[in-house]
Amino acid sequence: MLKNYSFIIVIYLLVSSILMSTDYSKYPILDWKDSAPPPNYLDYIRYYGNYPFKYEFKGEYSTSENPLAPKILLIVNSSLYPKILAKITSYKDDILNLGFRVSVFTISGGNENDLKNLIKSNL
Repeated sequence: MLKNYSFIIVIYLLVSSILMSTDYSKYPILDWKDSAPPPNYLDYIRYYGNYPFKYEFKGEYSTSENPLAPKILLIVNSSLYPKILAKITSYKDDILNLGFRVSVFTISGGNENDLKNLIKSNL
């Protein structure tokens, strides 16, 4: 069990390093267009509804002959994916070089339970 948490921590650190090195100045700042933004996530969901969960499997990659090599899921928001594809590819290659298998998905909509079910069904 401790081994699984170690992988999660490593993934978090690697994703954080990619996100921190991204130049976000070229992306437009999201601007709330309504009279006032909702005070929290629950109110946001109530106001805008829960959009249907959609995911697309982009591929599974491995450099190891070992089918039991640990698997890492890269799950990326579908609207961000084309904008950061080069960074995702570099990150995927780094993970492969460490001996992991990698599955890449894009997602949109849904909620935390949809995401949790996607993760559970693909590990």
